[in-house]
Amino acid sequence: HYGADQIAKAVGKGEKWNLSVQYSHEKELLGTSGALKALEKKFTGSDFFVLYGDNYTDCNLMDLMNAHKNSGAAVTLALFDPAKTRNSGIAGGKVAVDKDGFIKKFKEGKAGGGNLVNSGIYAVNPSVLKEIPEGFSDFGKDIFPALLAKGQNLFSFLITGFCYGIDTPEAFANAPGARA
Repeated sequence: HYGADQIAKAVGKGEKWNLSVQYSHEKELLGTSGALKALEKKFTGSDFFVLYGDNYTDCNLMDLMNAHKNSGAAVTLALFDPAKTRNSGIAGGKVAVDKDGFIKKFKEGKAGGGNLVNSGIYAVNPSVLKEIPEGFSDFGKDIFPALLAKGQNLFSFLITGFCYGIDTPEAFANAPGARA
């Protein structure tokens, strides 16, 4: 939403990186999962990634997708241990996992949940789209807790390198290696 014109001007249609970039402009903010729901028709058939645009990380996406497909989960969340992984104190959801890596508890915010933190990077099965309501919704506050309550499997993938929130100029400046 903020700075959309600047991003479109800098990225264009993605040709510079051999990509095909499309934009979705929200008249009113739809939230992390509501924005995906608005694009539902573009995500049919194959599992896909959701990445929050204000995070800077070295998460290996191919390894994440392989773990997701091997788990059979509806969603696989890239997580990090804030005591072991370089991070900027992102206030993402707190997550508890079982010995096999399946998520047992997810609580948005800094308190509760577990000792791992949601990085805002997911591998998603398209079947999850039918669980997202029209309008505003948030993965952490609405969708993940609802999926767990319905008995859906959510799997974890651990980031061991770094995960920085770069949603302010100050946070961007403090993220090692980030550059404009």
